[in-house]
Amino acid sequence: MIGDLTRGSGHFNFALGIGATSVGSGAALSNLVDGTVAHLVGYGAAFLMLAGIATMELMLFALAMPETRDQRRSRANAAPTSGLDTALL
Repeated sequence: MIGDLTRGSGHFNFALGIGATSVGSGAALSNLVDGTVAHLVGYGAAFLMLAGIATMELMLFALAMPETRDQRRSRANAAPTSGLDTALL
């Protein structure tokens, strides 16, 4: 996905670094925040908080992330691999 978004711009490594930094920061902060919430309120509330955050992020990704492939180019270059692919074209 990062390759599709940065194609031709020369910023692939920069964007990949930002993505990796985001994943690492999220992993570190989720432990810190979830541990604090679990300590203060309880494990159930901490789990519900993380589940709610994950649900909101999934909805944001599903609604805001555009398709990154060029549909015309990918259809012309890729041969169908099954009958289902042929029916979808």
